[in-house]
Amino acid sequence: MNPHHVLVFHIGKQLLSLSLESIAEIFVLSQITRVPVAPVFMRHVVSFRGMILPVVDLAPFLGEPIKATVTHRTAIAVHQGAADPQFALVVDSMFSVAAGRPADLPEQELPFFVEEALLLPKGTSCWNISPARVERFILGQLSSGSRKFGGFHEKQEKNHP
Repeated sequence: MNPHHVLVFHIGKQLLSLSLESIAEIFVLSQITRVPVAPVFMRHVVSFRGMILPVVDLAPFLGEPIKATVTHRTAIAVHQGAADPQFALVVDSMFSVAAGRPADLPEQELPFFVEEALLLPKGTSCWNISPARVERFILGQLSSGSRKFGGFHEKQEKNHP
């Protein structure tokens, strides 16, 4: 079985990874824009090489607190089967580039955004993030639009003459 070449990083205390093929660029967040009534994991967007990318923070799905300051944090521009990235993933710190092998862990024990658990050198393990699953989740949140984010505004409009 061929090893997966991944970038390993921390979000809070959790060790995670992304396939090197999914990484467009690593950059420092600056000039972000707050998105009103957006879900907590996606409260900002950033202009990246002429594209507007949602800034995704997986911390709440890992039981970690969301940090108040987003600027000057490290982000990974992530793409999946396309030339342009689909989102920017906020990370707390970089760990290493490594070759990992799939670990034997039941899929139901993994968070929704994880493709598989990997065993890294020296017995370390991490969760390998699936860009496709994160992208589907983002699109699902956005397509549900007013039902999830703007319900308060809809009620106001109905009661307003």
